[in-house]
Amino acid sequence: MDSAEAKTHLKRISALRPELEKKLGLDLREHNNPAAVSAKLWVRWEIDIYDEKNWPACFEWLGRHLKRFKEVFGPIALRL
Repeated sequence: MDSAEAKTHLKRISALRPELEKKLGLDLREHNNPAAVSAKLWVRWEIDIYDEKNWPACFEWLGRHLKRFKEVFGPIALRL
């Protein structure tokens, strides 16, 4: 998020963090630098993206999780 409301939105979303992590099946991480306007919420998956043998798994993981993120965060984004 990169707007004047980013920090407020992140605070509201962070209050839902345990529920969101359960729905996503992933640990959420956040970055909320007090000196910046932006606020970030992300997930991390440890894999060597430079090894082309991993690319099919990377695309599968990305597709599956993007779909899930839309399902979980879509209704929340509409309420912000």
